[in-house]
Amino acid sequence: MLRAFCSLYKESTTSLSHHSLYHSNLTALLESQRKNKLKMAAKVVLYSGKDGSGLSNILMENDRNLKSTGTFLSAHVDKGQWIAYRQADYNPQSWGSDNMQMLTQGVSGAVNLKFGPGSIRRVQSFGSEGVTVYEHNDYCGKEQHISSSATEVDVGGASSIIISGGRYTLYTKPHFGGQSLTLEPGLYPTPQAMGFPNDTLGSIQKRQ
Repeated sequence: MLRAFCSLYKESTTSLSHHSLYHSNLTALLESQRKNKLKMAAKVVLYSGKDGSGLSNILMENDRNLKSTGTFLSAHVDKGQWIAYRQADYNPQSWGSDNMQMLTQGVSGAVNLKFGPGSIRRVQSFGSEGVTVYEHNDYCGKEQHISSSATEVDVGGASSIIISGGRYTLYTKPHFGGQSLTLEPGLYPTPQAMGFPNDTLGSIQKRQ
């Protein structure tokens, strides 16, 4: 009976040892994935003064009410592409090139902002094949990111798009129907720049 107890105890401790090793390996894997995600994530540093001076605020996610955090006069994009907006909620009613500013990685040092932004968000498709559709001109209002194809586009109308990579065909009706136009990668801040009727985008299809 004592032998059986010792055998059972040995099996139990071995099982616990294996469980502890598994837990340790899993923790290390999750931490590695977290670090890799942070390394690849879009990041912008905002400064309260011009030319990168003053207090700093690091953002890795969109901020629809930036002025609740503070007033910022310059920015440096560490990774990705960001759009600063004069108003909160990404200029839902007042768009135009004077009310937004595109910020992209690769610029040495901080860039002075044209205004103290009320909101800021990253371009989701930047650095990969994809397209981001915006409700209003100059990438304002609601947005929809499309990585491959979309049988329906729902942003309350579409007046500007950013194609970060790949070729995409725009259709005036859902499910790839109606008039169509194929566009190359680029920035299209207005319907005129797209060459596509305003607020008629119904679906988008990625081309091979």
